[in-house]
Amino acid sequence: MATLTPTLTLSSTDAFTHQNISISVTDSLSFVAPYSDVSRFDTGDEAPIGGGVAGVIHPASGSARVYFYVRNTGLLASDGTTETTNTIEIQDAGGSEFLTLGKGEFAFFPLKAGEGLKAVSATADVILEYAYFTQG
Repeated sequence: MATLTPTLTLSSTDAFTHQNISISVTDSLSFVAPYSDVSRFDTGDEAPIGGGVAGVIHPASGSARVYFYVRNTGLLASDGTTETTNTIEIQDAGGSEFLTLGKGEFAFFPLKAGEGLKAVSATADVILEYAYFTQG
């Protein structure tokens, strides 16, 4: 079993006139196979992990919760170098959008056990960077 240490830090000296923001939260997560290296995914391609459906990053299967890191690289998938402001929609297996990532935006979140995950871009395919870790 391996360990992952996610840390979230939010800080600002000018978000509010009456106070600074300084929040830092750290956790320790144990994870087991299957998990992935940091990888890249064309939002128009078929699933890198099982499946065969365009946009599917993770199929709806399994009985363990999976933690995902996702980031919109802001690069078109057609050549991997052209910058774009296209957003990426992160959806569950049923196609319900729960997260939209603009260029350079990222998220780290737990996915309900057995739930699938899709990443789609409405206009042109974009490169999504991702990694996942199965809770141990």
